[in-house]
Amino acid sequence: MISIQSGVEKIIQEDAEAYAAMRRGIMNFSQYAHSIHKQVEKLCRKDIRHGSIVIALTRLSGDKHKQKIYTPKVEIHNITTKLPLTEIVYHKTQETLSSLETLFKKIKASVDDFFVMTLSTTEITIICSDPLVKRVEDAFGGKPKMKQSNLAAIGLSFDESYYKMPNVTFSLIRELAMREIVIAETVSSYTEVVFICHQKDLSRALEAFRSDKEVW
Repeated sequence: MISIQSGVEKIIQEDAEAYAAMRRGIMNFSQYAHSIHKQVEKLCRKDIRHGSIVIALTRLSGDKHKQKIYTPKVEIHNITTKLPLTEIVYHKTQETLSSLETLFKKIKASVDDFFVMTLSTTEITIICSDPLVKRVEDAFGGKPKMKQSNLAAIGLSFDESYYKMPNVTFSLIRELAMREIVIAETVSSYTEVVFICHQKDLSRALEAFRSDKEVW
């Protein structure tokens, strides 16, 4: 059995939207207390009055120094786009792995091209500029597991100080998630995160990261 305060704190720390509302001072404590009442009782293993949950929420909101920042501000220095792109996925086998040497010989990318390859546990995924697609397919020969065209990349560059900061990628993904934009793939490097989305969603995705606002 845990205390009411601990139970409420556990629930709200697992609810990113509610946590953000509390930090910003816009949470309706009474309404939220109603929504989590049964969860709190289950965690604490006893009947609990609605008012006790409201008090716990009030105390948590006032304890600013203990609150974690789940969605840090990210100051974006530069935004780049690449399109059209195609994603090609192959099963990871000894045969497809041996095709990589041929692929590297065939690929002659310019600075304007986009090319990312991922070797996961079961797949080989390649996302590239459309002019490179035929060279990829010629290198592998067989039919891919999946092929998706009409994609676009949005590259977000930021200061290197963000490298050690938690939840940076989460903060950026949240902006796309709130707009229900499908993220085909996410690629990250030292000072850049690249989101691969469908071309039809590109303008809305760019609006999410417009230069006159910081990302939360």
